[in-house]
Amino acid sequence: MKEFPFKKIYPKKSLGQNFLVNSNTQDKLINFCQLKQDDMILEIGPGKGCLTEKIYPLVKQITAVELDQRLSQYLQQKFEGTNVKIIQGDILTFPISSLPKQIKVIGNLPYNISTPILELLIQYKHHISSIYIMVQLEYGQRMRAQPHSKTYGSLSCFVQYHYDIKLLCTIKNTHFNPVPKVQSCFLELIPKTDNLLSQDAEKIFLILIRFAFSQRRKKALNALANILEKETAIQIFNDLKISTSSRAENLSLTQYTALAEYLTQKKILTSP
Repeated sequence: MKEFPFKKIYPKKSLGQNFLVNSNTQDKLINFCQLKQDDMILEIGPGKGCLTEKIYPLVKQITAVELDQRLSQYLQQKFEGTNVKIIQGDILTFPISSLPKQIKVIGNLPYNISTPILELLIQYKHHISSIYIMVQLEYGQRMRAQPHSKTYGSLSCFVQYHYDIKLLCTIKNTHFNPVPKVQSCFLELIPKTDNLLSQDAEKIFLILIRFAFSQRRKKALNALANILEKETAIQIFNDLKISTSSRAENLSLTQYTALAEYLTQKKILTSP
């Protein structure tokens, strides 16, 4: 790794940049990632490369995707001659399939594009062994939320359908520069491979949770009125032993997937 003079780089508010500057927290996060010498890493938003610098001696290769051209130029010089490959560009258009299979993903996700990034990673989840991400604490709580809680919603069902999620730690806002107004958390996501729906049923599942949580306080029967006739819905709920008085926010992921499977098999709804 090269050391060289470089003008000071200030975080760009427009890109939602907050650099993790606390060294102890950096070490803590890296330990959570359980890195091995043969690991291939995709790093999303390396920033100034503080984590990258500590990770690259521990793994086989890092591909780091950075949108900010200033930072990309800085990182390319900083890691010249190492096993770190810097890509200047948008992670949302990066061809993850061009990387070797079973990569580990590490990143600090900007709040405004956290969901699109998760959708991208889900698209390539068979290419990925594990994901370790920093997100805003409130967003992480929504990802992990369970029925009967205020934070439970379509995001919870969507992410938990695809991943087993574990909260590894929370991170104080004072550990970042500039200091954000909110706390963050570090999550582990392991792709699920069992008990998944068919492709058609998955599409129905997404339709169900979108409509259900658009009126989360209503009875699920009424929330789904735009896509199911009430009499049909009552029959389905009875067949699946789901209470017809349940609110949409109280149905579990298992119940939503059961509904999607039933609707697909009986051809009551067809995927677009």
